[in-house]
Amino acid sequence: FCWNQISKLVSQHQTQRDQLLLMIKKNQARSSLQPLLDHTASSMLENDVKPQAVSAICHKIAKISKICRWHFPQEIWRSLELGTVRHSGSFNAQQISNVAWALATAKRTTPEVWAEVERAAMSRADSLTSQGISNIVWAHATAGISSTLLFERLVEVALPHLFHFKTQELSNTVWAYATLKHSSPQLFDGVAKVAMPRIHGFSPQAISNTVWAYAKAGHSSPQLFDRITE
Repeated sequence: FCWNQISKLVSQHQTQRDQLLLMIKKNQARSSLQPLLDHTASSMLENDVKPQAVSAICHKIAKISKICRWHFPQEIWRSLELGTVRHSGSFNAQQISNVAWALATAKRTTPEVWAEVERAAMSRADSLTSQGISNIVWAHATAGISSTLLFERLVEVALPHLFHFKTQELSNTVWAYATLKHSSPQLFDGVAKVAMPRIHGFSPQAISNTVWAYAKAGHSSPQLFDRITE
């Protein structure tokens, strides 16, 4: 609850965000948050937390860190990784997507933890939303964690539903596959097909990432590129 409230405050209120940034500059953030950090770490270590809470805390702490550009103590992330390993088999699709995003955002690359994320994502693949698929492949690419089996499985899940993907999700997905050099002509053909009529709804960053992804993957799509240059 506390991490959720802090996340909301720094996300929605400029004054609260500025106050936390000032604390960070004065090296006061850790001392102010220490009781909450200690409680979170001890709860994880004592296994006194449910899977839903592990996922939520990972996501909120990573979000706070990203917004405020503050690196949380290593011990808090080690405890969250322990919680992830313990509960990965109980995460639902949304929770495993949130954890993957959080780990990548926090630049956590512990192999054993990502192996559990992969297993959980594989087992929940059919339940993943377009955002979940996009988040998971983006997270793996951002963390530099390659997973051939998972990426192949997610292509199977994604292909029939690409028209449900938002423009940013389409862009992030092909970017992730290209970044990890995971060849998937079917995916790139499918994304090009659904992206063409929507290309002018892509943000400049999404267009840039998409163009880069097709070039990096060496996947030719003349019609898509014609639409981009119109």
